[in-house]
Amino acid sequence: MMIKNHIRNTGHEVVCEADLWLKAIAQFKSLKPDLVTMDIAMPMLDGIQAVEEIIKFNQRQKINVL
Repeated sequence: MMIKNHIRNTGHEVVCEADLWLKAIAQFKSLKPDLVTMDIAMPMLDGIQAVEEIIKFNQRQKINVL
């Protein structure tokens, strides 16, 4: 919540949130955001593996892993 508020307070838009890695990857592919902030603790697949999947789709993606 703090990161989301900080992003908004600095004039940027939060375009989506996902609680499962499958949703996160699907939304990433659909929305193509400028920046991804990923929690490394996620159900079923950890955030690092989700980041690897995102990088397979876009090798230049900027990702902030928490």
